Amino acid sequence: MPGKKDVFYSKVLLFGEYAVLLKGNALSIPYTHYMGELSFINENKYTDLHFAKSSNKKLRQFYEYILKVTNDVDMAFKLDLPKLKKDINAGLYFESSIPQGYGLGSSGAMVAALFSTYAIPTMGNTIDLDEHQLIKIRHEFAVLESYFHGTSSGLDPLLCYLKTPVLIEGMEHIKKVDVPRKKSPSKNAIFIVDTGMPEKTDGLVVLFHDMYGTPEFKKNVETTYIPTSNRCIDHLIAGSENAFYQDLAILSHFQLKHMSPMIPTGWSDLWQAGLDHGKYHLKLLGSGGGGFLLGFTRHLSEVSKMFGKLGKDIIIVSG
Repeated sequence: MPGKKDVFYSKVLLFGEYAVLLKGNALSIPYTHYMGELSFINENKYTDLHFAKSSNKKLRQFYEYILKVTNDVDMAFKLDLPKLKKDINAGLYFESSIPQGYGLGSSGAMVAALFSTYAIPTMGNTIDLDEHQLIKIRHEFAVLESYFHGTSSGLDPLLCYLKTPVLIEGMEHIKKVDVPRKKSPSKNAIFIVDTGMPEKTDGLVVLFHDMYGTPEFKKNVETTYIPTSNRCIDHLIAGSENAFYQDLAILSHFQLKHMSPMIPTGWSDLWQAGLDHGKYHLKLLGSGGGGFLLGFTRHLSEVSKMFGKLGKDIIIVSG
């Protein structure tokens, strides 16, 4: 059975959705509002028994997948499968508050938890991992998480595993970074807002690749979308607030104009309103189509009231 309890947080991909598929950069931060941990059904604790039994069943199915894939794929790390099977039989499940289908890394957190507990050899302190090790681990995570999504970059589990802001440069370089806190957290905020519908990841990724096959869209992505997204990351890390919001507005406008199929139904007007008055800017969080949208504002109190009047509560990610 797992020893000490290790909690794995959800993640928020601030920038890089779709761009990272084309070797653009991506920036992700841990989001401690949602989390998950491995636990046991027979522990003396309050839990949703139906959820726990369902999770245990899913872990059993995942175990069968791991058993097969580790025989077919050359992996640098192995999971202690006899120990995992024994624990599953003893009631192991993943207790999680991370919403599924909302782009916050629910499957990534579970994969990270299993890897952290059962990987051979153990990785020790994640603070000491160098870039070469991170890339190697990402490959392992990609193999494991492909069970849930058909294919996986391995980034979500890696981000949940590291529990720190991470910059991905062209999928070839991975580094831990610091994201400066805002000077006026009472006014400045990164927030998410629930669209009330789950994401449509697989279909929209296919659609994006189809759109990218057209010359005009491809040109716009390569000359505007990816460079602008990369600059937003650079500005945010550097703490260049004015430059950040200038490029953020360009990015938000681009997604609304050129990636409208990814904008959840009924949200275009609210998206456009932010561009018109500049009090906030919305962008996709993940593939889009539903789930959460990501927002940035320097007028938090005013924007909270705006969304509140529409019956939509915003959730602060970072101030």
